[in-house]
Amino acid sequence: MINLLQNLFAGISIGSIYALIGLGFIFTVNGVGIINMAHGEVVMLGGFFAVAFTSTLGLPLVWGYLLALLCTVLFGYLLNLVVFRPMINKPIFTVMIATVGLSMTLQCVAMNVWGAYAVELKGPFGSSVLNLGGVIIPYQYLLLIGALVVVLILLSFFFNRTITGKQLRAMSVMPDVARLLGAPTKRLTAITIMISCGIAGLTGILMGPIYFVTYAMGSVAIGKGFTAIVLGGFGKVEGAVLGGLLLGVIETLLAAYVSPMFKDGFAFLVLVVILIFKPKGLLGEAVSQRV
Repeated sequence: MINLLQNLFAGISIGSIYALIGLGFIFTVNGVGIINMAHGEVVMLGGFFAVAFTSTLGLPLVWGYLLALLCTVLFGYLLNLVVFRPMINKPIFTVMIATVGLSMTLQCVAMNVWGAYAVELKGPFGSSVLNLGGVIIPYQYLLLIGALVVVLILLSFFFNRTITGKQLRAMSVMPDVARLLGAPTKRLTAITIMISCGIAGLTGILMGPIYFVTYAMGSVAIGKGFTAIVLGGFGKVEGAVLGGLLLGVIETLLAAYVSPMFKDGFAFLVLVVILIFKPKGLLGEAVSQRV
């Protein structure tokens, strides 16, 4: 029983990473109708920025993490100006090819700047763990789960309690109508990209102390995040969270009780089986025409 609880908690923790990646990814899709295939590389940049500020420059972890998060948000603003704003209303295939090229470029830059080997990112808790009746819980995992909860609360407040959030909701549902009613679409697009990159950067920062930071981590991140949102229901925030948590639990249990060598393959097999019976994902959200 203890082993089962241990694996379930580990799965929820890993699933929190997938959920955060999915949240950042779906934010851009819902907000401006753009599929950003370079989202995983922004996750990578968040980790490397944190390494640069904490290890290279020797700043305290709190300030290093905050500066890394700020850098990813500013990178999102630059990304919007250079890449996404010119791509608005372009064919979706064109946008995807452009972001795939951006993904490859960012990987190449990261490899040349930080090297091809994994880099360690210091965590705020080190190797400290919490022992609950024999269930060993690393504090870094608790931080991951807490970060997911905080992000969900902040996004809920933003969308339901602020004018900008309500404008973003309107633009995601009826962009043409929102534009005709005077919604500042350029500013809203920039805010959407910046928030998406901020979530991605936070994910990279929190992943670093667990998995290390490498130039190729973005490819894995985007694959897991995309799987999570498809599993939960493409287009829904709740779907991204549910899909991410479920994917993390499935992978962990398969690795523990079947074989760690096949955990990714079995997880995708489960995804295929679920989609056979629920083609729109577990929460049944239809894919938007804009996507």
